[in-house]
Amino acid sequence: MERRRLMAKKKVSRSRIADFRALKWVLNNLEEKELDAADAMDFDVIRFAEWLEILVEKEGFDFKFGWDVFAGCFQMTLIGAWTGFVNTGYAVSARSDAGFEDCARLLVFKVETIALRDLSSVYSEQPRRPKRG
Repeated sequence: MERRRLMAKKKVSRSRIADFRALKWVLNNLEEKELDAADAMDFDVIRFAEWLEILVEKEGFDFKFGWDVFAGCFQMTLIGAWTGFVNTGYAVSARSDAGFEDCARLLVFKVETIALRDLSSVYSEQPRRPKRG
């Protein structure tokens, strides 16, 4: 009985955003000095999983990882897909042809170091470039 109770998570009623075409994408292009700072940052891929769990469960994000056919590299995306959260309607991605860990490092750098978990604070319309950023 105790095990069942620990395994069951309390479901929270949430409302998903309706128009994903209206997402405001942030931090599409990092400059070389920012990429160097991300490379120098302490990073633990195990802690990344814990970080993601918090963002998804408590901060209203959806997370995706996959291959970006247009850029020809891997891409991770965080989308503020649920209403009532600070980052609702904002999205950020990280791309890398070096794989999962590099994408994860760049995503954490963008969200934690640059945006300080408030994507609206760094929003501006800029085109994206392929490969890494």
